[in-house]
Amino acid sequence: ADKNRVENAATAPMPRCLEAVASRLVAAGIFAADEAPDSCCVNLYEPGNWLPPHVDSRKFARPFATVSLGSAQRVVFRRGDDDDAAAIDMPVGSALRVRGPAADAWTHELPPATARRVSLTFRRLGVA
Repeated sequence: ADKNRVENAATAPMPRCLEAVASRLVAAGIFAADEAPDSCCVNLYEPGNWLPPHVDSRKFARPFATVSLGSAQRVVFRRGDDDDAAAIDMPVGSALRVRGPAADAWTHELPPATARRVSLTFRRLGVA
């Protein structure tokens, strides 16, 4: 069951600066026009901050994408409790599109940050 507390309600418009980034993600083919995000979660990670393994709420449409700023870091995807893991380096300015099994069957996590990092996670709230 989805334990994330996400309500399927209208979202406030994104600030123009984030709308501009979302538009560039569509122009770059990260999102199709009909997948354009309507929300963005901004996270600041100081050195040593981390994000535990999780699956994003299924109340958000797939795909979603994260833009990495500030420092190069790594995201790790794991399947179940086995040792199947895939580490992906995220250079500064990179965008990672997540969909399918990577979004729904694998968890993703951020190991402790080695330097300050900002992530912009763009998503679209699904239809209730």
